[in-house]
Amino acid sequence: MSDSMVRRRRREGGLTLLEVLAALGVFLVGILGILSLLTAGTRMHQQSQNMVAVADVVDEVEMLVEREMSLRPSLQGGLPQAPSEPTPVPGREFYSYMWSLRDVDPDPPYMLDLEIHWLQGSKLQTYEWTAVVPTLVPMARLVRRMKDGS
Repeated sequence: MSDSMVRRRRREGGLTLLEVLAALGVFLVGILGILSLLTAGTRMHQQSQNMVAVADVVDEVEMLVEREMSLRPSLQGGLPQAPSEPTPVPGREFYSYMWSLRDVDPDPPYMLDLEIHWLQGSKLQTYEWTAVVPTLVPMARLVRRMKDGS
């Protein structure tokens, strides 16, 4: 075979190894980019699901705490004493909460501080929430008002 025939066969033969490796590298970079987007999207979706669940739990816990505050005796005419241990949220096995009540002024409103705890995998997560409680009315007085219609 002459040199011209060998050159012609190389041109007709297809791609060189270097070209194949370069194309493979570009392909792999693209695939890695897509995978990283998918994992980031999955992580963001999980975080948004957790925040929706926590917001739902916060609403439930606010009602539970208001009921607890009205039933719990206050110390020497002061604010109701909060429990010292986390309380499980009814119907939510992985969630628990703690609360404390504090005065802002000598008169109402009061500030209710909530801590929601839950397990995500094996890691304990905490969410803190502060709400305003306009007045503290004992539950018995509310029931009387409802019965009396006033």
